[in-house]
Amino acid sequence: MGKMIEKEAARLEQETGIDFKKYRNPETVEKISDLIGFHQQATGFVLRYTAIFLIIIGVLSYWFHTRGMSIVGIVLFLLVGIVFSLLEGPSLGLIKLAKKAVDDGMDVVVIMLDFVKEVRKDVLILTKKKPGAEISSANLVRGVSYIVFIPAIGQIIRSRLKLLAAPVNFFIGSSIFYLTKSLTAVMEKTDSKDPEPKTAQTGSPGDQEEPGEKVDKFDQLVDDAKKRIGPLADSVAKKVAIPAKIFFTVTLFIGVPILLIIYLIFK
Repeated sequence: MGKMIEKEAARLEQETGIDFKKYRNPETVEKISDLIGFHQQATGFVLRYTAIFLIIIGVLSYWFHTRGMSIVGIVLFLLVGIVFSLLEGPSLGLIKLAKKAVDDGMDVVVIMLDFVKEVRKDVLILTKKKPGAEISSANLVRGVSYIVFIPAIGQIIRSRLKLLAAPVNFFIGSSIFYLTKSLTAVMEKTDSKDPEPKTAQTGSPGDQEEPGEKVDKFDQLVDDAKKRIGPLADSVAKKVAIPAKIFFTVTLFIGVPILLIIYLIFK
């Protein structure tokens, strides 16, 4: 995912000519930091489900002991069960975290879309200096998302989490990436169906549309995009959770038969 975003970011900077990195300043990072509560719950989710699996393994080991299982069998079952719990618990916790990541991602994208409006003001100045350098609203949203917000969030999470920084970054970064991808696809479709209107000509035929009208059209596209964030959340959450679900399923189908075999041999 990281390489994909970096590649897309490089393409956008080259295609638009905008130095999006300059907007990734301390003030912006601080604003984003105030939005992210995801990292505060990450450790809790993982520890909670790991503890549940460990308790189940402990209870089963004690029950087997009361039924006369040999010490060797109990110790072996316990050791394998602990390894199983340390793999299965975090993966289940990460599946649950995927939903939280998307919820936080939606909040970030709403603020990000407002931030894009501010960037648009700079773009209008740029396009005046470079005639014909019109930049689409979708590319502006992509640039702010991939070059400003996602890297800033990664920086914040790395500074607050240690062992869980990588998976948490994956979930929140993927959530914002897929939300951005879906929203910009809709924006491009809407923009193509409803091209920017020209201002009524009240003077000579060479009169041009007012810059303010372009801003209004752009703002309308952004505001419409905000309304679509919620309905996209479920599909995005499913995509983000796929790696954790695969790991959970593989571990389940390997771990449970091994534990069952140990029980059957030593019962």
